[in-house]
Parts: sequence; structure tokens; C-alpha cells
Amino acid sequence: MRDPVSRGKRRRPPYLPPGESDRLYLSLPGANVGLLRFLLEGYGHLACMTVVDRYAAVVRLLFAPTARLEVLDFVAAAAHEIPGLALRHAPRSGAAGDDARTGAGLSPASDGARCPEVRFR
Repeated sequence: MRDPVSRGKRRRPPYLPPGESDRLYLSLPGANVGLLRFLLEGYGHLACMTVVDRYAAVVRLLFAPTARLEVLDFVAAAAHEIPGLALRHAPRSGAAGDDARTGAGLSPASDGARCPEVRFR
């Protein structure tokens, strides 16, 4: 039995991953960060959640561009479970105001501040 890895051939992935990802920044009460992660797991890991600022309880959701509407639906549903959940920043131009789903249960951050852009090397 020949092993395909030993011949120098690699298996192809079943699909091509997206070349880039979209992101949303959310703010919520600090005690509910774990609840948001739990709800995200229950929705089939639509996005990767990262805490950007633990003191201000700002989280970043990274997701595939094709899943943007599903993620916005998730955030609107999570806003009913987590009081104080607010959309802080949607980097794509017009992303926060164009879709009616973003307004359902969400309010803009009270101080109007935006999350800083985080860049990786």
C-alpha cells in the first residue's frame, strides 16, 4: 500500500478557503463574553471570536465573506439574549446600515467610539 504523502502528492481540500475574511466589532457587558462564545458555538461556529479589549469588553468576530448575513442574523438574535450587546464597528463600507437585520435589537455604541484597527505581521 502506497502512501500519497510519501510520493510528494498532497490531498486537495474539498473547497477553496476564502482569500480574506470579514470582521465585526461588538461591545457587551464583560460578564457576558462567555455567554456570547457559548451562543456562537451553538450556531455552528459561524465566526471566530477574539477579545480585543478585555477592559471595555470589545470582541472581534472574523468570518467568511459569504457568511456575512448569517453572522448579522446571529448578532441580532444574540442581542435578545445579551442586554447591552452593541455593534461597535463594521469595517466594510455601508455594512452596518444597508441591511435591515442589523437594526433588529442592536444599538450603536453609546459613546460612538470605534475599535482600533488591529494588524498582524
